[in-house]
Amino acid sequence: MLDATTRLYYVLARASDSSQDAFVVFALGSQDPAFVNFPSGWFTTSCTSNIQLFNVNLVRQVALPGSLVAESAYKAACPGDGFLILDLDKSTVTAATLPDQGQLRVPATKTDTSMAMLNDYVFGVRLDPTRTTISDTIYVLDGATGSVFELILPSGIDGFTDASVQQIAAIDSLLVQSINKTAGDEGFVLFDLDHQKVTNLPVPDGFDTLAFLDDGATVCCMNTRTLVARALKTGASNVVVYDLTTGDLATVDNPAGDSSVGGAATAANPMVSANSRAETVYAVAYKGTKQAGILVIRLP
Repeated sequence: MLDATTRLYYVLARASDSSQDAFVVFALGSQDPAFVNFPSGWFTTSCTSNIQLFNVNLVRQVALPGSLVAESAYKAACPGDGFLILDLDKSTVTAATLPDQGQLRVPATKTDTSMAMLNDYVFGVRLDPTRTTISDTIYVLDGATGSVFELILPSGIDGFTDASVQQIAAIDSLLVQSINKTAGDEGFVLFDLDHQKVTNLPVPDGFDTLAFLDDGATVCCMNTRTLVARALKTGASNVVVYDLTTGDLATVDNPAGDSSVGGAATAANPMVSANSRAETVYAVAYKGTKQAGILVIRLP
């Protein structure tokens, strides 16, 4: 890693006897490296080949998941015990422990977005050894303060799928698809990082599950603080609109004769596009399994 301000290179290293980890610091043109040692007993989460470094530019710090064990082998479910914070100005590394003695689920691949950075927050999900792809808690490192807080699912919601964690950068929030027996059968959960608030967006009455209704690039629509999703039941689906300010929800009626939107009443919705600037959602409408046209929904 290069610090562009000081032109110093930082390289992760471990002692030959695995007793300590450190950043080795190289200056251009110098033959003598410096060392920034980790706190005693802390190591890089070396049970994954995907060691992530998160730049907290606000305070010129770099965060990474840390472990209390010097792992020597990769694991499918790599545990972390907290976050390590490199201060580029002070040349120190400090540790931020998790508040509940749980463990982070450290991703094994770059495509796993269950640990990432959202503005000046670094977040990761709690590792559940009994359910390797499902969690019930999100841990958040506040880059401005260096402290860690946890956001726990509301009572009555069993868990959420790790792969469903979706960022809403405009409001410093995360959106997940909850699960009991089937993905989305308990609706969505919104984690507000700024206010450390957790809100359930329930499945509307008369429907079985809730699925994302977005094109993979945007969550519609943050100008009016509304979020759209697709409510599913056997043989049919409708668009549902959640007001993130009031918590109200409204189910959008399909045009007469149309049974489904975005797909033939399935959980996948490849034929959907959301335009957040126009506050509009476009989707293919279906009559049973046959396409019936394009549905245009303009949000108030």
